[in-house]
Amino acid sequence: MHPEPPLRFADSPALISLALVVADQLTKYLVEGLPHPLTIGVISVGKVVNPLGVFGVNISNTWLVIIGLIICAALAVLLISVAKRPPTRLGLWLLLGGAVSNVLDRYLHGGVTDIVAIGSASRFNLADVMIILGALALLRSTWWQPKP
Repeated sequence: MHPEPPLRFADSPALISLALVVADQLTKYLVEGLPHPLTIGVISVGKVVNPLGVFGVNISNTWLVIIGLIICAALAVLLISVAKRPPTRLGLWLLLGGAVSNVLDRYLHGGVTDIVAIGSASRFNLADVMIILGALALLRSTWWQPKP
């Protein structure tokens, strides 16, 4: 009988997701120390706390934290009970990591902390990127077929 190979960081979406949450929180912490936003062309890096919900919906922060926790719990249940295919699991881990980090922001700061702006049209953070990549991975999983 052969011993189990050691778990590699890259083999664990849960560890990657946790590392991305830490990275997102760390980038927000580092940006807090900037005396003014850093700007290169239309891209600006600086801290902006957004107390509104997705698409600017004006809902109490308490409700947004509660809704966020419910979404995180639902994603965790899907990961544990339903998701078996790798792209699906990766997508759900990325969504969970992004959601956890943004809920943590809402709880700690009263809103989501955005750190990157592209012109005046878009503000986002690493957690938002994780959510987008997670959604794309889930979309990809709809046509993923395992090799025979």
